[in-house]
Amino acid sequence: MSFITTWQLLDRYIGTNSGFHLCAADKGLPWNYDWILVNGGGMTTNQMPCPNSYYYPTQYYWDDNSPNTLRKRRTPEVGFPSQKVMMTCYASPDASPLGAKIIAHGKEGVPLNFADGHSAYTLYNNINQTSPFGPYNFDWTVGGLATGKDLT
Repeated sequence: MSFITTWQLLDRYIGTNSGFHLCAADKGLPWNYDWILVNGGGMTTNQMPCPNSYYYPTQYYWDDNSPNTLRKRRTPEVGFPSQKVMMTCYASPDASPLGAKIIAHGKEGVPLNFADGHSAYTLYNNINQTSPFGPYNFDWTVGGLATGKDLT
């Protein structure tokens, strides 16, 4: 349920402007709805406070040493804030299925927000791999929040 709880908690800060959560380039099914339909494990789209294009990695609300254990995380825990992704946009230019690797912002990179507050369009070849968890999976940055870096 942390997938849903995260957006419920963030929604309190954004209020009634649910359009804030959708990227203007998102023309397909909102990313979180698509993810729930494929990986939901009993969750439904009706449980989400709003549709959104963005993803907030689990390392910001899970314990590094005990995945799936919710934990309050604090800014000083991020060892390399200018290199640790805090949010990414998974907007789709069409109705491509989840995992099709077709992202509305181009084939060369992805827009990322970092823990230090800056954002950048980052080329894929500048992003560290998260072996063995698949490419560009910011949930599993090797080293976690304390020593992990998402950028090469």
